[in-house]
Amino acid sequence: MEQNNKDVDLTEEQAKQFLSTLAHLQLRPQVYASEEHFGIPALDWIHGFTFGLRLVGIAFDDEIEQVRVERGYEISAFHPIRQMREQGMSEDECLEETVQMLIEAVKRKYSLSNEPIEKVRKMFRDAVKQSIENIDTQPNLSEGAKENQLKRLKEREDRINRIDKKF
Repeated sequence: MEQNNKDVDLTEEQAKQFLSTLAHLQLRPQVYASEEHFGIPALDWIHGFTFGLRLVGIAFDDEIEQVRVERGYEISAFHPIRQMREQGMSEDECLEETVQMLIEAVKRKYSLSNEPIEKVRKMFRDAVKQSIENIDTQPNLSEGAKENQLKRLKEREDRINRIDKKF
């Protein structure tokens, strides 16, 4: 079988969907991987996903390298997570930074705006706000369960706000 070395581009709609998926991953990484993996599970998902894209000829290598350099990371054979950890970044910060670099690379390759990302973040912000407002209307939850749910919702809200401010 002859190997196809030609790049295959995403359509604009596919690129927007990819950005939406990355934005979702950035906001709720636990949805994509369990904590039983070594390192950062969501990064394992990213590597698997980008590997799958490469298998069908879709790559962002040049754009990712440009973004990494612009963000101050040295280019090496290793993922910049090592450099991030040396800078004292937490696991969450490493994940957020890695996803943001991939977002920037996809936006650059396909000349896209932040619109798909902003839509996902607004959807999450609105859903969290609605859930917080409705927490007292859930009659089947004990006070302890309501407190736990409110805590998780506040953590999501804090994550969204932190990512909005940071990126």
